[in-house]
Amino acid sequence: EDVFTNFSDFKDYGFSVDPDEEDRSWDDIINHADWVQANSNTWKTSYTITVKNEEAEENLEGYYLDNTVTIYKSGMDEKYDIAEAVVQIKTKLTPPDPETWGEETAWGGGSKGGGSAWWYYFDTNGPATQDIYAGKDKKVPGANVTYDEANGLLIITLGPNMRLQSGSETVKIAGYDEGELSASRPAMGSSNPNQIYAGTDLEISVVHYSYYAIHLDVEVLK
Repeated sequence: EDVFTNFSDFKDYGFSVDPDEEDRSWDDIINHADWVQANSNTWKTSYTITVKNEEAEENLEGYYLDNTVTIYKSGMDEKYDIAEAVVQIKTKLTPPDPETWGEETAWGGGSKGGGSAWWYYFDTNGPATQDIYAGKDKKVPGANVTYDEANGLLIITLGPNMRLQSGSETVKIAGYDEGELSASRPAMGSSNPNQIYAGTDLEISVVHYSYYAIHLDVEVLK
């Protein structure tokens, strides 16, 4: 018999084995095998067990383990030799692809601005926490802006998928009262008369405005 002594371990760790039998008789294999004569007293045959890692993306065909049975003849008698073998499967962990970060412009707030160029703004009449968008209308998972009106703070959370670019003014904020918000994307920087902050802080003290244009120079994880 061919006995898989640790057969359950394969299954417990996400492997499948074909043929799917813990014990199986060699009679059929012996009687129907293609034997190779090694010498006048030795004949050999082999068969294949396929062990497949069901959780691996790349292992489509499986690992193949070749098991060889040898029969020794002595005179008129046939002697079936018993062989014990331990097969160790070593799995190689493929490191993930290096993280790729790409430079983008981001806007904080859940309201889409007007005009032909895309931008978003933070409406304080809306939710206290709103999304951040980067790379034209793409919401960044895990990133948001919170307006803490009681303490006069805008709190920017970049999350795991976004980081600020290097530079001294990668965060720019402009404040607008009712009726002052531009109909198209505002120019962010010192030329904007409504600018109230330029720097790299992610927690900014602000006076109350109805709307905030929050512009970020960022890198986003691709």
